[in-house]
Amino acid sequence: MPPKVVDKKRQAEKEKIAIDKTFGMKNKNKSKTVQKYIKQITAQVQGAPKGGVDQAKRDEKDAKQKDVAKAALLNSLFNLDTDRKGRAFDPVAKKKAKQAEEDAVAAGRKLKEELRKEIIEGIANTIRLTNVKGIRMSELGGHPIIHALKDKHQEAFKVISLLLFIKANDKVF
Repeated sequence: MPPKVVDKKRQAEKEKIAIDKTFGMKNKNKSKTVQKYIKQITAQVQGAPKGGVDQAKRDEKDAKQKDVAKAALLNSLFNLDTDRKGRAFDPVAKKKAKQAEEDAVAAGRKLKEELRKEIIEGIANTIRLTNVKGIRMSELGGHPIIHALKDKHQEAFKVISLLLFIKANDKVF
């Protein structure tokens, strides 16, 4: 039993030394660098555990790598790819989904409803407008309404394509 008492005394002395070394440090509970320094000092005072902390971290990392490799092997059986975290995905389906998303953005499906209605109205008016001679403005290439819309909503027109927008809203035109 006496060895336990001695160990408790040593432990108390070590804790006191660690507290003395870190006494008066600012931001003890907030700063990551200070916390890291305090952790380092307490580890030095108490001594490294058997096998070391580094060995445990390496073992954990190796286990994760083995799990990822195992998942990659399993996914390769089903013609799937594996990302860095070991998750499976279908590259063809991912590519199609990304293309569909880009087309939806270019066609203006992700625009706010009021902006979408304003653009539809502007395009429709441009198509319907005629000049004094009875020739449509869209045939002449003069579309001041479209230019006004582009100036007013520059951010929206950076991502949408007018042709795709018209095709997506073909029921209106």
